[in-house]
Amino acid sequence: MTLHMLGIDIAKNTFQLHGADSAGKEVLKKRLPRHRLAAYIANLSACTIVMESCGGANYWARVFQGSGHTVKLISPQFVKPFVKTNKNDANDALAIVEAASRPSMNFVPIKQVEQQDKLRSYGVAQRELMPDVIHDTSQYANNRAEQSHEATRVRERGMRRFKSTGQARRFLGAHAAVSNLFNLGRHMVRAERYRDLRVSAFNEWKTVVA
Repeated sequence: MTLHMLGIDIAKNTFQLHGADSAGKEVLKKRLPRHRLAAYIANLSACTIVMESCGGANYWARVFQGSGHTVKLISPQFVKPFVKTNKNDANDALAIVEAASRPSMNFVPIKQVEQQDKLRSYGVAQRELMPDVIHDTSQYANNRAEQSHEATRVRERGMRRFKSTGQARRFLGAHAAVSNLFNLGRHMVRAERYRDLRVSAFNEWKTVVA
């Protein structure tokens, strides 16, 4: 039997694979740990690989494309109706294949690294910390550049009211230069002194931006 379509259910440590031929008959059912997945897929004959879309799926999609496979991503909401009986990894992988086999199925575009990493602050951190290393933003990567900007990411989560990434980036570009003016270390000064410093900081800010 020739492997035509391979559905992969992504998890943190293990991955469930379900393969079918062109007639939809099961030809492969396998469970693999994370460290063996890329090598196993690279040794398969070229086929269509389907996964539920998520941040990690975009990373694996790029890896599998590098091995010569066609990769498609499906929104999880379109896979759910095809899950049979009990929900488990094997049934999820089977549901992914069945959903992808539908002619009218809408697939999600695969994001490249540049699309997943838009903020300028990441590029600055990468140049300063490890300029000769590829900045991998996949979910489980040990990424020093990403971790060094956790404080920035906390601010970003509080900025969800911005209408676009560009608007948030422009604010961050201006705010980063003056953030120390307002973050005064509350635990290091008395309450009265802290209030005086805050008033002084905002008065200085109004003078600058007026």
